[in-house]
Amino acid sequence: MVTLIRLDGGSEVIGIKYRIGKREVNEIKGVPKNTEKFEKFALFRRRFIAICLLLSSVYVVLFWRDKLYLSPPDLYDRIYQAVWENLYDRSRLLEMASAKNLYRTNLKTTEDAVRQANLLLKKLDDPFTKVSDTAALSRRDDANKGFYSGVGMIMSTRKKPVRVRMVMEESPALKAGIKPGDEILAVDDLDCMKVKATDIGDYTRKHMGEKLHFLIRRKGRQIELDIVPGKIKVVKVRSKIYGDIGYLRIDSFVPEDIVEVVEKELNKLAHCRALILDLRGNPGGSVDYCLSIASMFLQEGPLVTLVSRLDEKTVQTMSYTLAENDMVISTTVEGKEEQTRKLQGRCLPSFAGCFEEKPVYVLIDDSSASASEMLAAALHDNKRALLCGSKSFGKGVMQIFYPLPNSTALSITAGRYLTPSGRWLGSGNYGDEVSQVENGQKEKKEREKETKKESAHGLEPDILIEPKPEIEYGADDDNQLQSCLKLAQAKLTSQNQKVSENKGAKQEDQGAR
Repeated sequence: MVTLIRLDGGSEVIGIKYRIGKREVNEIKGVPKNTEKFEKFALFRRRFIAICLLLSSVYVVLFWRDKLYLSPPDLYDRIYQAVWENLYDRSRLLEMASAKNLYRTNLKTTEDAVRQANLLLKKLDDPFTKVSDTAALSRRDDANKGFYSGVGMIMSTRKKPVRVRMVMEESPALKAGIKPGDEILAVDDLDCMKVKATDIGDYTRKHMGEKLHFLIRRKGRQIELDIVPGKIKVVKVRSKIYGDIGYLRIDSFVPEDIVEVVEKELNKLAHCRALILDLRGNPGGSVDYCLSIASMFLQEGPLVTLVSRLDEKTVQTMSYTLAENDMVISTTVEGKEEQTRKLQGRCLPSFAGCFEEKPVYVLIDDSSASASEMLAAALHDNKRALLCGSKSFGKGVMQIFYPLPNSTALSITAGRYLTPSGRWLGSGNYGDEVSQVENGQKEKKEREKETKKESAHGLEPDILIEPKPEIEYGADDDNQLQSCLKLAQAKLTSQNQKVSENKGAKQEDQGAR
């Protein structure tokens, strides 16, 4: 066998290699004069490749550095710019702009930037536009997976002292003996008479795994308890059957599997002759999940209209409508229709057939907000359900989640939603305004103005059922649920009587023949 030996992988042959018996022979011709030229070229090529790799590495580092990390002042500026471009209600932007440099001082850490940015955003009078730090993002991720971090108390935020409204199942609070109606007076050295309920929750989450000392008041008697905050697996959907009446409670639209769980629970209730859908205390969550659940009850009809800001000058309107086996989205920008598209596979198998001729009642209260109001309005405006209970919260605004460098994120109120009847339910901001009125921080004229503003918020129930104090949703003494059960039972009794009368009339008619 003869092998040609080539120079530096090129085409010029500079020798041959062959075997005689067991001996290998190499015969090299004289090295051509241009060998040095080839060696220089090879060296240049290697250096060029190395430089290209180095430059590309630097580019990648700089690109991801901008995505993953910013200096505190730059992070503050990025937050300001994102809000300026995306905030829907622009009436307070100039006030925010005038205070920008006031809070852009002593920004040495990411924590400084987050704190100062949130102080600046308070100028917007919008409690939903705010910056979240790493801990808050972790809690958000836990919530999406169905976990809650803390001691497991749902607290009433309207008055002081802060009261426990509900206690989560299998929670540290329940195991420690906390009960609905308990008043939270102090947690360690935190005076709960001087802070918001959200501050109490934040304090417990900052001390996960640590023993906290609670001072509570129950029926006038003070009680001391030690509770260790932890992660709690939250049960977001519950169902129960009361005779011929099905009861389905949805606590929120946050967990990623909420739609599948609701579908499973509705299957259990399909044989019931009436349904009570309990959305009390539901603060909302994913619009997508909410609309998917709405499609379980409706065959067709409008669901919601979302009005959002594309940029600081452009507004977009998206109308969601259920059609046969599909959901249609019509998009208009500045009044001009842009496109209409179908979301094939978006709608789950409809349960409308199961409850088509059956009465459906939706329970709401002043803690039903955002996506829960959206679902209630969709069923009500399509004449699919009666609203029972008390007036809902009135949060007709939606937020976008804006990821930021330094493991932070920004929530921006970027739009509003309208019910199928075209009504806007409000900004969801009057809770803070009402608390200021109670604290005597507003003049008489302002109080009257806010009272009128409050009355414009929320969904009004068809059947008003005022809740008893410290109501526990779904409990045996839940007066709103019990009243709703009586309404449903009366409806079923009336239907039975009509069926009996119709049968009797037919029998008489046949007898006469």
